This record gives sequence, C-alpha cells and structure tokens, in this order.
Amino acid sequence: MLSMKKGHLYIVGLGLSPSMVSMLAIETLRSCDHVFYEEYTSIPSEGSIKDIEILTGKGFEKLSRRDLEDLSAIEIFTRLDKGEKICLASWGDPLTATTHIYIASEAVRRGHGYTYIPGISIATTALGFSGLMIYRLGRVMTMVRPRSSEEAGEIYGKIRRTLDQGMHVLLLLEMDVEKGYYMKIHEACEILLKISKDLGDKDLEGRKALGLAGLGSRSQKICYASIKDLSKIVIEKLPQSILILGQPYFTEQEYIESMVKRYGSCWSLLSSET
Repeated sequence: MLSMKKGHLYIVGLGLSPSMVSMLAIETLRSCDHVFYEEYTSIPSEGSIKDIEILTGKGFEKLSRRDLEDLSAIEIFTRLDKGEKICLASWGDPLTATTHIYIASEAVRRGHGYTYIPGISIATTALGFSGLMIYRLGRVMTMVRPRSSEEAGEIYGKIRRTLDQGMHVLLLLEMDVEKGYYMKIHEACEILLKISKDLGDKDLEGRKALGLAGLGSRSQKICYASIKDLSKIVIEKLPQSILILGQPYFTEQEYIESMVKRYGSCWSLLSSET
C-alpha cells in the first residue's frame, strides 16, 4: 500500500493591513504551492487581499467558515495529503482567538509539517496606541448582541468583575463578514448602558474607555471618553474595538492625558498629525 505523502502547513498572520504584513509572511506565502485565506475572523483596516496577492505574485483561494469549520478544512488536508506546501492566511494574528488551532493540531497529528507565522495582533496594537500595559489587561472578550437577559448578565458580569479588580477590558466588537454586519463603538456602548441600567448599576456610564477604529490604517481613530459619551460618537472606520479602563497606572494615565491635551478627545498617530 502506498504511504501518504507528507505536506507542510503554514498558518500565516497578515497583520492589521497590507502595509503591516511582515517580510517573513510574504516570503512564506511566495513559497507555498497553494495559498488559502479567510476573512470571517477579521478584515483589514485598509487595503485588501489583492494587495497581498500583488506583493507575492500569486492568486489566493478564499475559504468560508463552513469550509474551515463545518467541513473540517477538507480542501487543505486533501492538498497536504498530496505532499504540497499549503498556506492558510488570516488577518491579524491567526492563532490568538480563532479556531484555526484545530487545523494546526490535526496537521501535526496526521504527520504533516507545520509552521506558524505570527502577525501583528489587534490586542497588542490596541494597548500600544492607548498607552496601556499588557500587565494591566485583565480580559479580552468579544462583545456580541446578547440574545437573552441571561447572556446579557453573563457578558456584563465578566466585564464588571475584571474592572472591580482594577484591570482593563478589551472588547473585540462582533462582526459577521458573510452577513455584512459590523458592530460599532457607539452600538456596543449603548448595549452596555442598557444592560447596566437593567441591572441597576450606574457606575458604568461614567467609566472611561478608549474607542478604537480601523487600527493599522492611516485613517485610524482613537477616542477617549466615558462610555456614555462614546455611545454618542459614530465612527465608520472598521474594524472596531473598545478598551474599558480599570484602575490605570500613573504612566498610563499620563500618556492618555498627554494625547488628549495635544490632539483632543480623538487622535490617530498614523496620519500626518504633528
């Protein structure tokens, strides 16, 4: 009986936008026999996958959530079993908060080679542009539209407990790329305010937070305000997230205050601001 050929899987992070993709990622994509990519876990803050195709000189094949999760990435494993070098590319840092870890584990279990190429992550980038330390980040979670009062209470409870410990909370706002839905900062704040009102918690509306939109793009925006005030600010640039402040360390507070003093309540730091 013929033995199965051993392929090699590369899971490649593209960063937040084409301008932030690493040289190692580009070199790896060029070397692969076939490149798959997905955009259901995240989207670029500017540009498109076409920009990466131009940089690498090859075309990519798009896979859906159904292809990778429901169908267990069968297209990838079919090619790996033929001995091919296969790349799976995702925006951001693909193994920080996705189900792609299953694909990596299964490739190794089947005896294929495996390499991970990290990309610039929204988590570290959000902290960096906000002047916050990773040591003070207590929780990262996806903010979704609650489908029940129980789910709403669970979401709020996780946030509340983390803030009560003096730690910051990073909310990655819900997106459904295939349905064209992207939660905005003001919508997320409105949801949080409604939940807090229903639970009789008046503290949250005055809590300071940073609304982050389109990080990694030249038109990115960072806004510092109370959650109540952020609920009134409509920003279109995608994708969006929110950093709710716990008890800031003095250097964190100094950084934010210096940005506000220089630029006002909203700033960019990737544009021509001086």
